[in-house]
Amino acid sequence: MLTQVKFVLLVALIVGCSSERAANPHPVTDDEEVVPEKPPPTEAEQRRVAKARAEELTRALVAGDYHVAAGLTYSKIIRLGGGTKAAMQKLRDTLGELKATGATFRFEVSDPTDFARSGRDHYLIVPTKMITERDNMKRVDDGYLLAISHDRSETWHFAADAGLRNQEQRAKILPDLPKDLPLPILK
Repeated sequence: MLTQVKFVLLVALIVGCSSERAANPHPVTDDEEVVPEKPPPTEAEQRRVAKARAEELTRALVAGDYHVAAGLTYSKIIRLGGGTKAAMQKLRDTLGELKATGATFRFEVSDPTDFARSGRDHYLIVPTKMITERDNMKRVDDGYLLAISHDRSETWHFAADAGLRNQEQRAKILPDLPKDLPLPILK
């Protein structure tokens, strides 16, 4: 009788532990610290991080760090453009032509404005200004970067306004772009 009780207790213990393991495949052991799951970032935090990443992208463009610039570009744009090497070469050629004219350029990045979600994806509009100077002349072009995050705003990648002006091209790049996100109309 005592052996049967021990057997039932042993089976109960095994079943209990295995069902706990199934519910939590990574149980905490006595020597591990319990780390609570990080809450999702607030909208203000998302805006701050997106702006910082946009500033990183524009600094990379000015410095000619095309590897960093390509790494911050929305991956579907890179794929459609022939891959990372092709994107870096296009940046090098385009900005090289501008620099060859003797022009200098810099960017100003403003606080992100419109925010939208589509499923897990988050989108922000990050207004920019490109200031180009040459021969005592200064030109300021308004623009924007569309910030896109697929991981609850942990990381942000960008699509420049020029690549989003054509509706057909925009639909290929961003088929899930929320309809209620107003993309700026630039002159």
